[in-house]
Amino acid sequence: MSADVIATAADAAHRVRAADNGRDFREAVRHFRHVLSTMPEESLAEVTPVGAHQLEQLGNEVIECIEVNVPQETMLEARGLVDAIYQIRALLEEAARCRLLATTNGRRE
Repeated sequence: MSADVIATAADAAHRVRAADNGRDFREAVRHFRHVLSTMPEESLAEVTPVGAHQLEQLGNEVIECIEVNVPQETMLEARGLVDAIYQIRALLEEAARCRLLATTNGRRE
């Protein structure tokens, strides 16, 4: 299931990078955040170290895209995007925590 988790996140990250206007971009960011927030702990526990690195890399790429777009947005929209950065970071930390717990519980070598 690890590959499915990474593929889903990669598709969502691609959508962020491909968005060509403000509204599409904000919607793509919300979608990426939603994808991360709905990943089951069991799926995250099965992510390999390489997959975990890929997931973190995808999150960092999306955050970089957000940082580039923030100055182009209105104050309210920019605030929402900045909030999304914090939420994405928190979700990535939660994914790492789930994976670490699975590793320490012996479910994964």
